[in-house]
Amino acid sequence: MGEYVDYINYLFAYFRKQFTEKSRTIVFFFILMLFPSVDTKMFFGFLIILFSLISDIRHKRIDLLTFLPFTRKMIYWFEFLFLMFLVFLSSMVSLPFYDKLSSGFADLLSVVIFIAGYYGMIIILSMLGIDGVAAGFIVFVVDKMLSSFSAFKYYSFISPSAQGNKLAALIFAAVVLYFGQVMFEKKGGER
Repeated sequence: MGEYVDYINYLFAYFRKQFTEKSRTIVFFFILMLFPSVDTKMFFGFLIILFSLISDIRHKRIDLLTFLPFTRKMIYWFEFLFLMFLVFLSSMVSLPFYDKLSSGFADLLSVVIFIAGYYGMIIILSMLGIDGVAAGFIVFVVDKMLSSFSAFKYYSFISPSAQGNKLAALIFAAVVLYFGQVMFEKKGGER
């Protein structure tokens, strides 16, 4: 039981660190994520990914985080939970503006799949040596292109943005998220 309490304390410490260091950026994008539109939430969620852990990787601040009581695995998953917290909070605040409650929760699921898939893919590309911001835009452009071309029609089923099949997209996002964690641990969070 004590081990779980420690992890929760570490998680709260990580959240405090993020809010302290990046409060203006987080508040700005969070406010924009309040619009009850799945595309708006996805786009600003994408930008939050680029300005969170990707920014720390880009500016070589991961080793500083490991001086705190965080392992690289914890950093990866705590950042993902932080992103999910922002998505969940913005979705709950904007829920009354939806016509149907089910539409709001469907949008929440879509944004969670999107964030998980993009977060994992951007981390993987960053660990392969590509600049984090460039990796983000590469993932964005390639995902949109593959989703729209009829030659790759099956990709649209698993695409984090198109989500032709929610279950397939969720499974693909979970697999990519896991491999992102493996790469992040293996490379030590450094390009």
